[in-house]
Amino acid sequence: MILVIDDDDDTRSCVGNAETNRARLYPQAVPDPIFPQTPVDNSTYQILRICQSCRMHKFEPLPAKVTHLADAQEGLITHSQAISGGVSASKITRLLQAGIWIRLAHGVYDTNPIPVQERADQPKYHQHRRLRAAMLGLLVGGPTAVAYGQCALVFHQLMGIPIAIPSEVMVPNPHHRKSVAGVRFHLTEWAEHTTNLPADNGSEGSGRTDNVANWYGPWRYAPVKLAMAQAVVAMDRVSAVAVLDSAFQKQLLQPSDIPMLQKLISGRPGATRALPWLHLADGRSESPLETKARLDCLDGGVAPDFLQREIWTADGQFIARIDMGWDIPGNRILALEVDGVSIHSDPAALFRDRERSNELQTQGVVILRVTAKDLRTPGLVAATVRRALLSHGRTSPAQSPSEVPFPT
Repeated sequence: MILVIDDDDDTRSCVGNAETNRARLYPQAVPDPIFPQTPVDNSTYQILRICQSCRMHKFEPLPAKVTHLADAQEGLITHSQAISGGVSASKITRLLQAGIWIRLAHGVYDTNPIPVQERADQPKYHQHRRLRAAMLGLLVGGPTAVAYGQCALVFHQLMGIPIAIPSEVMVPNPHHRKSVAGVRFHLTEWAEHTTNLPADNGSEGSGRTDNVANWYGPWRYAPVKLAMAQAVVAMDRVSAVAVLDSAFQKQLLQPSDIPMLQKLISGRPGATRALPWLHLADGRSESPLETKARLDCLDGGVAPDFLQREIWTADGQFIARIDMGWDIPGNRILALEVDGVSIHSDPAALFRDRERSNELQTQGVVILRVTAKDLRTPGLVAATVRRALLSHGRTSPAQSPSEVPFPT
């Protein structure tokens, strides 16, 4: 099978040929690393650009080993990996010249020519961007590289990490390494405590059971406490507390780890502003949206009285668990519910939530709903809560921020 696009193709046939040639060049790739499954109207110009570059070029299908490896590495592959997988140096050159592969750094290529910022229709786009940033640093850094900071937290599968993160790795001699493809190099810290990702053959040394366990190679990433210390000093307050909440919620961190985190953070640029954030963390927050709402209430002087309280009927039937709430006169509760996108996009979930809300109201629970859009305006959620508390007869809205204890 060869790829040939005639010079006289019109726009429609060119796009059609591109889709056909994609299947020929990457028959084994799922999802497709060359043309992600996006609507044609969003990617036509990229398809046409590649079609133009591919005219008169002939390509045999890439080996399955190469396409699977690139897919496992978020579309990235190194020169040596491609050669080992059966792609000749001359074919790599032609793929680059045709614009099908993109050179990111010396010996590191992206097999998806569509700019990463324009892949929003790709499944799990946000996670793709984070993992791609982490993998880019490891591939550019080479076998001695260890994923650093936010990139390491991606491998720990924590929530709250920003979508766009810097590619950062630790290497033994960072002063001799220039920044390449935006990758930042740091001096290796505690290299003996880094964790190996399992090899694809399940060899000894693997130990992870999460969704990156099928990645190829002995890629390493910083342990959670070190990675957290490296990351939070470079993050904004809400993101930092969100990833701390996630680490406590997943029990990767314990309250007893706070002194060690303080020690690891101290002395780093940004430590002065980041150290107080450690005592804002609460593993009972189950999502970044809950963290953001809690912090907004805390800053507005209406810190929640409780988090994750279970509500039961008088005869012992479980109804629901409230994200956060306040006690109000009449032995009632004001509950704050933070709605994400899914509650509005899934009719079944919307129906279940309505039933749940009705049951809660029969138990004296007053429900106050906010959305992610509300949280974009600092202070809006806190002001809404304060008005609701006062309207239900609570004259002392909440504890002051300094009175909120760190959970044990």
